[in-house]
Amino acid sequence: MAGLSFDPPALVDQILNDVGAQEGRLPLLQFALKETWEKRQGDRLSAEAYTEVGGVTGAIEKTAERAYAALTPAQQDAARCLFLRLVTPGEGQEDTRARSLIPDDPQQRDVINIFSNPRTRLLVTGYTALQGASQAGNDVRATVEVAHEALIRRWPTLRAWVDAKS
Repeated sequence: MAGLSFDPPALVDQILNDVGAQEGRLPLLQFALKETWEKRQGDRLSAEAYTEVGGVTGAIEKTAERAYAALTPAQQDAARCLFLRLVTPGEGQEDTRARSLIPDDPQQRDVINIFSNPRTRLLVTGYTALQGASQAGNDVRATVEVAHEALIRRWPTLRAWVDAKS
């Protein structure tokens, strides 16, 4: 982050303390810094902006809730169906993300567009060759998956959906 300053300078220590030594925290750090960067003033990252975005542990949750709250009721139902397809239950271990073909349902496609836009970036889209596909690439399909497994652990709405399904 060349050319940036932290206000106050102790914000760096606060961020490092928030990250801690637990595994799986780097995606949370990356997300929190991205959100804080979006709220910077010139070349200054402030403690106020860092707190506003939710810090290391809350930035993903706040972003997901903000995106979900902006959906229509029909899109919220579609979001539940979509996100449940994007989580593989851990059965005694941590749940993990799953890749899925992009659905035909227009409501779910709207959810994908909202949750994968550059401001949100909680879903990622890509392409995959279907098993048994020819080398010519005729069977390549668009896919979607959760960008950070931290979303599965940190977004209470998604946790509730997954827990209710189990």
